[in-house]
Amino acid sequence: MRERGCPRLSEHLVIREVGGERVVYAQSSGEVHQLNPTAGYVLDQCDGSTPVGAIINGVTAQFDVDRITAERDVIKLIAEMEARGLVVEPDAEIVMQTRTGE
Repeated sequence: MRERGCPRLSEHLVIREVGGERVVYAQSSGEVHQLNPTAGYVLDQCDGSTPVGAIINGVTAQFDVDRITAERDVIKLIAEMEARGLVVEPDAEIVMQTRTGE
């Protein structure tokens, strides 16, 4: 995960606010994920055009956290979201398509 990548939401997600918290249903896996406010903010920023560095800056401003902590946490969070199929980093898609010939 690089600071310059621009992650985007995976397809087939259902995102709702339930009781003041963000809930994400990943239709492809059947898993339900309950997100805290920081994770919800990060997910909202994963639009395919916002670089990870800008997401980190937003977390720093929005949640009153220092840059080093925000960088560590956001990169880890996006990697976890990617592992769970919630977001995709476009550069990773290109590599996978090249490997599979699609």
